[in-house]
Amino acid sequence: GKEYPKVLLRQRPRKGLLGGMWELPGAQVHETETPAEIAKEIAAALTKFAGGARVGDPVHLEPVDHAFTHLRVRYVPFVFLVPFEGDGPTRREDVRWVDPGEADELPIPSAQLQVLSRIF
Repeated sequence: GKEYPKVLLRQRPRKGLLGGMWELPGAQVHETETPAEIAKEIAAALTKFAGGARVGDPVHLEPVDHAFTHLRVRYVPFVFLVPFEGDGPTRREDVRWVDPGEADELPIPSAQLQVLSRIF
């Protein structure tokens, strides 16, 4: 069968906005930063979940605008290819590599699903 890419998801803290749901790794971008700079920093930090593999160059995807009841958010997604064999390192409880089928079974916020739809 066709091999689909896996993506790294992390579970949000149980308490707070969207508590316990799964999301793509990300960070807020401040005025003095660019989304690409922040994406590179996140990707470098996440190599530990790919056995230390070198992360490829970023590929910018179309942004996703989302309105929560009390704020508006623009997600600026980037994809980094991470070469590794098998399922990768042992899963942590709050971080895991998932394929499209597994993503369908997890509680993922609607804006994050829109970002995933640009990947899968």
